[in-house]
Amino acid sequence: THGKTTITSMVAHFLNESGMAVNAFIGGIATNYNSNLILNKNAKIMVVEADEFDRSFLHIHPDIAIISSMDADHLDIYENTDSLKHSFFEFANNIKDGGTLLLCEDVDAPENFKQNIEYYGEGQNIFYQLIPKGIIDGKQEFSTSFYRKDFRISMPGRHNLLNASAAVSVAKILNIEEEKLRKSILSYLGVKRRFELIIDCNNHILIDDYAHHPTEIKAAIAAAREMYNGKELMGIFQPHLFSRTRDFINDFANELSKLDKVVLLDIYPARELPIEGVSSQLLLDKITIKNKKLISKENIEKYISENSSEITLMMGAGDINKLVSKISETLCK
Repeated sequence: THGKTTITSMVAHFLNESGMAVNAFIGGIATNYNSNLILNKNAKIMVVEADEFDRSFLHIHPDIAIISSMDADHLDIYENTDSLKHSFFEFANNIKDGGTLLLCEDVDAPENFKQNIEYYGEGQNIFYQLIPKGIIDGKQEFSTSFYRKDFRISMPGRHNLLNASAAVSVAKILNIEEEKLRKSILSYLGVKRRFELIIDCNNHILIDDYAHHPTEIKAAIAAAREMYNGKELMGIFQPHLFSRTRDFINDFANELSKLDKVVLLDIYPARELPIEGVSSQLLLDKITIKNKKLISKENIEKYISENSSEITLMMGAGDINKLVSKISETLCK
């Protein structure tokens, strides 16, 4: 549910830049390639982002599979968390004989699973253990339990260290040389709309992120706080789906209340019709900070020009990205 696109792009880039040709299908635009598609004529490895939304991932039979999270989401499709987990377990059981399932340390393993299971994360008893070393020269430094030297990556946030941990674990399984891997990690530039730095001008920084679930919002805010500690942080959030807003409204309110300022846009309906009583106003009322506002897209430029913050974090999976250029121009005037 979380980290799929970043992990897919990391695996593809780390392998490709280390000399192991891959074909890759990514759920976002990888900045290094300005595309969601990587093709190599001589590729013997396929890297695919598996999507649980419509159960389409159940058609995939991988040699190596990564499950980064089973957080409740898409409850309009799955109805409840148990049904969602069962679908992930089905996906895991599609792994080919002799394959490997890589699980983030806090993810449940399928019962009676017949293939190899390994965990990645920061836990002490994990084979693919990641050890954070802090931020050095604007980059996150980390070591692992299975490579000798330290690595550096440009992407901020603990969630991106976990994403890198998953991708580095795959590189180890495929016997990528350490020095080649180190260079490929350092050259990784991320994915469009995944904590993407848009502008840094006139003492204003604008970041655009695809976060549309409470856990993703939590990670994006934490990354912004870590990277720009002590600076005022405004979040502009467009809720995605009436059903998701309803199902997680208290979690949304709790995470958004960690901002200094909150601007809400109306709910982006996507595939849904409105649900009676569910609105951005309802969410706004539950947010506990005083500096909060519900704004129409038509009035966002005027509001930002009069109420700007040092750091502005745009979040959402709807059409909020269409406002990026206008807000950029406003902040840079």
